[in-house]
Amino acid sequence: MSENIDRINRSLKINYGTNLRGEPIFRIIFSDHQIEKRYGTFREFAGKLFIREFTGLREVPKYAYLKHAWVLERWIPPEACYTPEIPDSVNGSYEPLFAFIDSDYKAIPVIETKVYEILYRLLRPKLPGDQKSDWKEEERKAFNAEVEHNKEVITEEGRTWIGHRLHSGEGIVKP
Repeated sequence: MSENIDRINRSLKINYGTNLRGEPIFRIIFSDHQIEKRYGTFREFAGKLFIREFTGLREVPKYAYLKHAWVLERWIPPEACYTPEIPDSVNGSYEPLFAFIDSDYKAIPVIETKVYEILYRLLRPKLPGDQKSDWKEEERKAFNAEVEHNKEVITEEGRTWIGHRLHSGEGIVKP
C-alpha cells in the first residue's frame, strides 16, 4: 500500500505544486504517524493519579480520533494559520481534507481516482449559474419523460380508455 501512496503523493506534488519550502500542497499521510504542537491547558496523570495541570505548548497526536487510516491533507499558508503561541505555525500548517474511513471509523483503501475527484470538487466548486443549469437540465429531463409517458399511453390503442378514445376520434374535440 505504501508504494501506491508514494506514487499518489508524487503525482499530487507534480500536478498541484509545492509551497515555497518545497513541500507539496496536497499529501496523503498515515494518521498514526502524525504529531503536532498545540497550545492549551493540559492535565498530566500517572495512571489514575492526577499530577498537575498546566497551560502551554505540547506535542500531541494530530489525529488521536483516527486509528490506522490514511488522510488527505492540504497545506495552509502561515498568513491563514499563524498563531504566536505555536512557533511552527510560521511555516504554515497541513490540515485534513478527507479521512479514508468508513462510517464505523475503520480504515478503507486509498483509491487514486477518488483522491482526484475530491480535489476536483474542492478546487472547482459549482457556481450559482451551474446550479441553475443543472435545474434546467433536470426540468427538461422530467418534461421529456412526461412526454414519452403520454405518448405511450396514447399509442396503447385499446389498452387504455384514453388511448382507445383518442384513436377512435371520440377523445378529440373539434371547435
